[in-house]
Amino acid sequence: AAYKDGSDIISLSLGGGGWPEGPSAVACSNLVKKGIVVVAANGNDGASGLYTAGTPSLGHGVISVGSIDNWNNTGSAIDVVTSSETKRISSSLAANENIPFVFDPPTQIAAVVDSTNSSEGCGKISQDLKGKIALIKRGTCTFNVKVVNAQAAGATGVIIYNNVAGAMSPSVTDTSVTIPVIGIALSDGQFITTALNGGSASVKARKGDIITVPSETGGQMSSFSSYGPGPELDMAPYISAPGGNIYSTVPIKMGSYGSKSGTSMATPYMSGTIALLKQAFPHYSVADITRVLINSAKPRTDSKTGKNIHPFWSGGGL
Repeated sequence: AAYKDGSDIISLSLGGGGWPEGPSAVACSNLVKKGIVVVAANGNDGASGLYTAGTPSLGHGVISVGSIDNWNNTGSAIDVVTSSETKRISSSLAANENIPFVFDPPTQIAAVVDSTNSSEGCGKISQDLKGKIALIKRGTCTFNVKVVNAQAAGATGVIIYNNVAGAMSPSVTDTSVTIPVIGIALSDGQFITTALNGGSASVKARKGDIITVPSETGGQMSSFSSYGPGPELDMAPYISAPGGNIYSTVPIKMGSYGSKSGTSMATPYMSGTIALLKQAFPHYSVADITRVLINSAKPRTDSKTGKNIHPFWSGGGL
């Protein structure tokens, strides 16, 4: 339909595992041959390592996009109240979750310990969480499992904190979930955990209260961003763009604005960049545009080693 409408650029924030011979990848490859720029998300399976790039981004000539963390995190502000201080932190409402995280007056936080003696909430939670907000660490199982277990234990809300540096946006799709869920940065989760170990902590959150804070992983590759190469050893991704913790529009029922993460957010950013490039140089072919983008990108460096990130993770760079 986009081709029939005469689109110059097609932006695809979708995909999954596959091969360049997959139907969606072939369709996109055919569009590229017709001179249309096709931009597609490389995938969000970076935690699984190499060969996690998905279709249709693997289509020949398709500009596959990896994700880089935003330099600032904008999200709903929550006040964490401890015995010694009150800390205001940024949070992200769970993707596909339309229940607002509002707690005013403050509500007590409880650190989860599941049946496997873990703080990840993947096993049955026997502690009584009635009237409390469950604090759960990311990892091992899906966000759905964690939230369903906390809800079964009586929790009125869930805070999931990252297991790597930086902020995160959990995705909760289980329709049985009736309590609000947010994601916060690892450092903020550790702050709450320390407060709970030394006494108690509660959270106060009001609707429409927004905060912007510097990101501790700003400019770095997003931990979720998928790796190449493609299954036929093609380069993937081609390039990377801001996609981690992007504050933008969401459905009105979810608050109208929110912070989300994914190569799905990096892809439209790159598509807009290409539109400006194509406007400035209308005679450029798809290959010309791809070449210019990759050659002018800034390589990313590993924050720990200081060495350049491999192109199989970042493509040409930012």
